[in-house]
Amino acid sequence: MDESSLSAEEILRNKKSIDEPSRDFRVKATQLYLIVAKGEYDFQNERLDRLLKDFPPDTYDVPLTQEQQAVIDNKVDDDDNDGGNHPSLTQRVRTQTDLNHENRIESKGSEMFSEYVEISRTQRQRDALRNTESKKDESCTVKRFHAPSIINETNLSLDRAEYDLLKLGPKYIPDNPHLAHKRMKNEIDVVMGKIKKIFGEHGWILPVQRFELFQGSLTKILTGCHDKYHPSDHLKTIKSLERKFEATKTIIRKTDKSKVFHLGTTDDHINKARTHMMKTDAYQDLKGRNPLDALVSRTNEFLYAIWVNKHITQKHCENLKIQRSETELAHLYFLPKAHKPNTPLRPIVAGMKSPTIGISKWLDDVLRPLFNQLASETAIENGTQLIKSVERCSENYLTSSTTFISMDVTDLYTMIPQEGAVIAIKRLLEEHNLKQIDGIKKEIILALTRFVLTNNYFYFDGSYYKQIKGGAMGSPLTLTIANTYMYFVERPIAKWAKRTFSLYYRYIDDLFIMSNVHEDILEGLVRFWNRIDSSIIFFRINRKERSIPGSRF
Repeated sequence: MDESSLSAEEILRNKKSIDEPSRDFRVKATQLYLIVAKGEYDFQNERLDRLLKDFPPDTYDVPLTQEQQAVIDNKVDDDDNDGGNHPSLTQRVRTQTDLNHENRIESKGSEMFSEYVEISRTQRQRDALRNTESKKDESCTVKRFHAPSIINETNLSLDRAEYDLLKLGPKYIPDNPHLAHKRMKNEIDVVMGKIKKIFGEHGWILPVQRFELFQGSLTKILTGCHDKYHPSDHLKTIKSLERKFEATKTIIRKTDKSKVFHLGTTDDHINKARTHMMKTDAYQDLKGRNPLDALVSRTNEFLYAIWVNKHITQKHCENLKIQRSETELAHLYFLPKAHKPNTPLRPIVAGMKSPTIGISKWLDDVLRPLFNQLASETAIENGTQLIKSVERCSENYLTSSTTFISMDVTDLYTMIPQEGAVIAIKRLLEEHNLKQIDGIKKEIILALTRFVLTNNYFYFDGSYYKQIKGGAMGSPLTLTIANTYMYFVERPIAKWAKRTFSLYYRYIDDLFIMSNVHEDILEGLVRFWNRIDSSIIFFRINRKERSIPGSRF
């Protein structure tokens, strides 16, 4: 207010008239807030009471306090000195609560868990019986049990026990109660943490007493399971294999297709890996510089920038942003492709905690259904689907001159140009006439795709690398990108197959054709198809017989 035109009394009176409505508003707002808060408190309190009433009247073992345990320990020492017969601990020590009469767990969850343990034990006994029966037959071909083989490309000699153990395959896990008990506390802490997180996210009140009872009961059940089972006899054999592998520099991996164990020398494995990296020229050596911190910052800054400009919602930003303490740099490893000559290697980038994994998963979730819908006529999910399609087609088109062609795309994941992959995703969206997905514009979808593709970093054999071609096999988005890119490459092949009444299907990088077209014409067509895209090279296997090339699928 202008003090030169108003007296001090007028200024004070005007300020008072202005402040009174504002003060009245704050008072009424506070009163209204208290009314709403009280109503919400009463509602949640009634809801909690109803939930507690719905719980079955179960009984629980109450975990002992430190004082009770100390009394028990002292009593045990006295009993040992007396040498007399005494009641069990559970008979001598009881808590004064209704929750602990009969000292046993009768909750529905505990009964279900116990039933699960019993079923698992029965299944394990059946598996052990089948394994015992299979050993009676040196050929290991019992009707009820088909043990997988192993592929040994080393000079390492295995005894019968070691060979039989490896034949059980990568999915076999021997019983090791001691190791499981060491991990138990951490696993229980993870479960309890998730329960607390869910209660917090929903604004629920955590029933502390029942929470602690559940934790104690779970600990007791798991401890009982560990005490019930004995260590597997295979543990000694595993130690023997570890010593042999270390002495002979043998590396063990599961194969790429058949998923059985492959034994190779460390030197041969590393040489093949280096050869693959040089041949594809898809990896850039970062000269010992760890890119993780910079990648975390760059990812969060990118998400923050598009959020500030209102291209994504705050919810998207919160879900996709990352914490440095929760991230790890991806690492590269290789799986031997034992179904191919000279056993080449398939690169796998393991990056479940990579900074870009959240963006990759989200993009895959929204883009993969679009691809599945678009390519439903030519893309297959497994060999069973292919066989059924061939059976249907065989009724009318299979003749003595029918030719089967199986083609494999050489190094698909590392040969796709990154910008070409972004263009393929753009064409995918255009095929569906989509301007946005989940409220996010097409341009931002493409920007996120480009960010994931151009920020693939990993660690391998003491060095840090950046992938500059293709996508990381192991990243969720890469499969959708590869499928989408191949969909537009294969269009001439699919159109030709439809026009000539031939059968054409593709599973990622494996192509299958059944046709009655003359073999010489097919030869020329394959050469033509290899010129469709300079990045895509088809490796062909030709079979002229009434059978499906099952080794390819």
